[in-house]
Amino acid sequence: MKRVLKLGVSILMVAMILLTLAGCGYKKAGDFLLEKKGDGYAIVDLSEEGYQKKELFIYKQIGRYNITKISFRGGGLGLFAEEAPIISSQALEKIYFVDYVPASLNGAFSGCSNLKKIIRIAEGDFRKIEETYKIRLENQRVVTVKQYVKYASYIQYCEYEDMKHMFPANVSYYLNYEIENHDDYHWIDDYDYGSKITYIPNDPIREGYTFGGWYKEEECINAWDFELDTLPEVILDEETGEPVYQETKLYAKWIRE
Repeated sequence: MKRVLKLGVSILMVAMILLTLAGCGYKKAGDFLLEKKGDGYAIVDLSEEGYQKKELFIYKQIGRYNITKISFRGGGLGLFAEEAPIISSQALEKIYFVDYVPASLNGAFSGCSNLKKIIRIAEGDFRKIEETYKIRLENQRVVTVKQYVKYASYIQYCEYEDMKHMFPANVSYYLNYEIENHDDYHWIDDYDYGSKITYIPNDPIREGYTFGGWYKEEECINAWDFELDTLPEVILDEETGEPVYQETKLYAKWIRE
């Protein structure tokens, strides 16, 4: 009888959680679950596919939904309570914020104990972002996640003390043609020195031209081979023992139509 009672209680609890989730009106958009918030949508959790990913990409617009915030109310999802689930992906290692820079992450990814890097591709006043992004693990150990920005942004803001948590990304993809009011960046990334580039960004688009691949120089003589080429080996500073920053630049080739 006790087993039957326990089983019944368990089934009831699961059913109530599912009903609560359904009642929240979450919408699935690729790797994310979204909730309507004001004029846009907030990311409240990952989808089943999202929980399998090592890398996530957060844009201003995901599918047809405009993203305005990343929700985290602390404490997880309780019965009859309107609280965002805790994002606790053990697969997630890197997050890309593409053209979207939140004012604060608010601990939304605090359950992702293997998160190592946050790549910020968007422009913005980075000084308005919290000084560090820290995740507190279940054993209360705190891990600080470095945030990587464009080299130009790093140079612009590195003189400020509250920017010491920012680091320049070491792979830069250049559009390789003059654009008014544009810094010529298409994408940035950060990898360990001596390693291969594992993610290839979407091809850029230029009116009247066909994209012809990524090259090692502006003149587009030697193509970057993503299967074979590696970043330069690490060089350590003789005094500090820290890696010396090295930027790998890749340039878009354009073929006139």
